[in-house]
Amino acid sequence: MPCSTVSRLLLKGLERLSLRPKRSFSSSSATTPYLTLGTKLKQDLPDGSEIRDVLYFDPSNEDEMVTVADKTFPKELVTSRQIGSCLGWGVFYNEGCLHLSESAFI
Repeated sequence: MPCSTVSRLLLKGLERLSLRPKRSFSSSSATTPYLTLGTKLKQDLPDGSEIRDVLYFDPSNEDEMVTVADKTFPKELVTSRQIGSCLGWGVFYNEGCLHLSESAFI
């Protein structure tokens, strides 16, 4: 088979693959994600963790702020600084260690 025929068959196969629906690990929603504005300490726990209220802001609706009450922050996150977040995960840094947390903590 000549090279041009092989190339056409390969491209045709790739075109079919690109038309297939793709699956991914995350789902997308039409809503805008909330931004974390900050937290308010409510209680220190004996194990070093804390109970905090978390304040969120919706950038698509400047009048809307949401407070999620009584979230427990583990000791590892209490002593860390949040350096980023994406798709419901928070990234925290402390003394050379990175910690990832689900949105349950941020």
